[in-house]
Amino acid sequence: MNRNCNRIIVAFLFVVSFLLTSCYKEDIIDIEQYNKNFIKLNDIKCAFDKNSNTYYYPINKLNINNFQPIVEYKFNNDKIILNGLDIKNNAIVIFNELLINEPYIIKIVNGKNIVNEYNLVFLTIPIIEVFTYTDIIDEPKKHAIIRISEPILNTYNKEFQYEFNIGIEIRGGISLGYDKKSYSFELWTDEFKSGKINYPILDLRNDDDWIIDGMYLDSARMRNRVSFDIWNKINNVPHIYREPDAINGINGKFVILLINNKYQGLYCLNEEIDRKQLKLREFYNSYGGVIYKGTGWSDVTRFNSIDELVDSDFWLGWEQKYPDYDQYPYWKPLYEVIDFVVNSTDDEFKNEISNYFNIKNLVDYFIYVNLIKASDNVGKNQILARYDENSTFFFVPWDMDCTWGRIFTTEKISYLHIVTNNLFDRLLSTNANNYKNMLKVRWNELNETTFNIDSLINHYYNYMNLFNENGLIEKEIECWDQNFKIENEINYIKWWIENRKEYLNTYFNDL
Repeated sequence: MNRNCNRIIVAFLFVVSFLLTSCYKEDIIDIEQYNKNFIKLNDIKCAFDKNSNTYYYPINKLNINNFQPIVEYKFNNDKIILNGLDIKNNAIVIFNELLINEPYIIKIVNGKNIVNEYNLVFLTIPIIEVFTYTDIIDEPKKHAIIRISEPILNTYNKEFQYEFNIGIEIRGGISLGYDKKSYSFELWTDEFKSGKINYPILDLRNDDDWIIDGMYLDSARMRNRVSFDIWNKINNVPHIYREPDAINGINGKFVILLINNKYQGLYCLNEEIDRKQLKLREFYNSYGGVIYKGTGWSDVTRFNSIDELVDSDFWLGWEQKYPDYDQYPYWKPLYEVIDFVVNSTDDEFKNEISNYFNIKNLVDYFIYVNLIKASDNVGKNQILARYDENSTFFFVPWDMDCTWGRIFTTEKISYLHIVTNNLFDRLLSTNANNYKNMLKVRWNELNETTFNIDSLINHYYNYMNLFNENGLIEKEIECWDQNFKIENEINYIKWWIENRKEYLNTYFNDL
């Protein structure tokens, strides 16, 4: 008998409930028929992976020692057997000392015959399921159904689940060629996109636009999330006194993703960097906030040179993100600020740079990209934003998978050398606004607090423990045919951080 059998006590309570739904992309099944077979615990429909015949249920750790769900199922059969015990439909099952990431065996019985066998696995991480009857492509967004199951206790002391119509597409640039895709989606009122819906998924911001990041290149599967966790602690928008709810970064939650009943692996559900996140003033007729995003390397994104503007939403490595270029082309603010950095004299630069940039943000950004050695974030993965026409620009980091000791080729890199571009070089050479001393003071302040070695590495340990508890890395390796050990990677990151900090401590204090 399975070792979990003696942990299940069965009592019966019949209840009334309604069906939910399920399907698979390659099957091209009518999306209304995705409710064929199911198992529900406390009215939460378990996610199903048809490749491994496994049902997944997200449970809160507070429920592990006394979980008593009502079990409902539909298999067009008489009953199910759960770890050797007969379970009638709509029964209460009491789990004592419930095990995480350990399969509970479910046998489907028709008369006296066992017609199928499944695993029931409990996880402590949210589950996202996507159901679509068309291929997901890189634009335009295709209609699908999304179901989110949260291991977060509500007022009734139970996990909960919700569904939406969505439009979903593959996202990314180079990452479009990866085996494991990343996605973006919008919450729709219906399958025809008659309107959009805002909702605080996983207790993140109340919004309609979301990103599901695959983190394919990162053998730690957490560099981007850890990087934002740290950035969010040290910097905020310059206009925070006017917009106290603004965030100069993003929040996110790790999840597992299934598409049409097929396990896709570990992902991170992320918020978007947009006007709403940064709380910029709404743009109208050249007045209000603007956002420009670095999408490719060029002399213009490095602030090395300036060139004529073009009639396009892309300009030499920059993309106009807000306002929408189709509604209002507006490159003028970005052109002016790059032109100033490139063509101003040293005296002009030194005396006027604070009219173009928020200096405190420049200090924090330079220290930060050097801490994590974000070589890609001083000429490509950078966002420049401005609150309104009377405000200065500030930086927002973006896409930091290739940091903390690795680059975009996934190769290890030295902990030596400084990450910079012409803007930061000129700040150092002119010492505008006493920039060198500001760097030194700020570095030493952060070095004793947020950048403390234990504080930095604990971000990694905490997420690694979550992954290991749920067996997620083993599933990643199996699902995507990758070969890495997360413990080895975290040990390497720890070694790299220790040496990088020692190198930077000398650099900043010698300024």
